[in-house]
Amino acid sequence: MFRSDRTLRAVVIEQDSSFALLTRDQLEFRLTGRLGYGRALNTRRTASELLPTTDSAMAADLDLQSAAQAILERPEYKRYQDLLVLSAAGPRIVTVSDIFAAVSVQFRHASLHDPLTGLPNRRMLEEHCPDISAGLPGVGILFIDLDDFKGVNDTCGHRAGDAVLTEFARRLSRSVGPLGSLARLGGDEFAVLLTDVDEDTACGIAAGILDSMEEPFEHDGRKIAVNVSPVQFAAGTFHPTYEPP
Repeated sequence: MFRSDRTLRAVVIEQDSSFALLTRDQLEFRLTGRLGYGRALNTRRTASELLPTTDSAMAADLDLQSAAQAILERPEYKRYQDLLVLSAAGPRIVTVSDIFAAVSVQFRHASLHDPLTGLPNRRMLEEHCPDISAGLPGVGILFIDLDDFKGVNDTCGHRAGDAVLTEFARRLSRSVGPLGSLARLGGDEFAVLLTDVDEDTACGIAAGILDSMEEPFEHDGRKIAVNVSPVQFAAGTFHPTYEPP
């Protein structure tokens, strides 16, 4: 198989209901041998007898960071060899570069998102929002912060505070809908990037955000009342401040 297909990197061998990986590099090493007699010495061996003594298999449910750590702990001579991933659907071959590319994507996502709410963070907003200082029509940002949020943490505990922030992010998403993108800037500060909206639409969204705060938050059976400061606009075409009626 390896001789007929020069692009073949590895084969999976099944033996006694278990799977193992035989790569081209491993096979060529065995057939070459230290003194050049490897092919003659192994001429009658089966493929399963040519398998390396160390296992290259990983469970499919292993998280990416653990998989990357396991790769780094492998001996240097086999660190970059392909991996055999075992799952209920059967074995599959995964390259080391695939693993680290996925880890890179995971870390990139984590660096641009808030771990508590899952919303984009300040860095994401700064990287991707348009330059609203140019006064682009129909583009603006709403800045929202929760009033006396420190009091919620001090009185009810940080778990309650986290629950309030998470629920507020959900309410914010419902209020804004498809007209804007949300971000958590840090602490109790949030932002909404609006595009293709006029002033009346932006004011309607701001009013909806304030209305969503009328219902108290709940945590462990306890009701927590939280207010937001008047929503601030940042855009050339919008009023500087929206005051609720």
